[in-house]
Amino acid sequence: MSTLVKNIPALESGNTGQNNNIFSVLITIFGMIFLEFLIMGISLGVLPNYVHGSLGFNNLAVGVVIGLQYAATLCTRHFAGKMADSKGADRRWSPGS
Repeated sequence: MSTLVKNIPALESGNTGQNNNIFSVLITIFGMIFLEFLIMGISLGVLPNYVHGSLGFNNLAVGVVIGLQYAATLCTRHFAGKMADSKGADRRWSPGS
């Protein structure tokens, strides 16, 4: 048994109940991260076609829209994470916060 497993009590061979709990928590976290990247990827795949095809703008406008989406993500991610850490996750979702 490796040193890492010996130092984590839930991963020792006798703690199967705690072991299942850790894996269920990890699966939940990994699933939420996967969904976040899936949603971001879908919007990045659809948005250029919508701006260029449906709205009729040129390639420069498509680049500006994608750049603005990236800038908005970059500017708000730190703020939202800091708010979630300090006030709790429910505060981010309440209207008017």
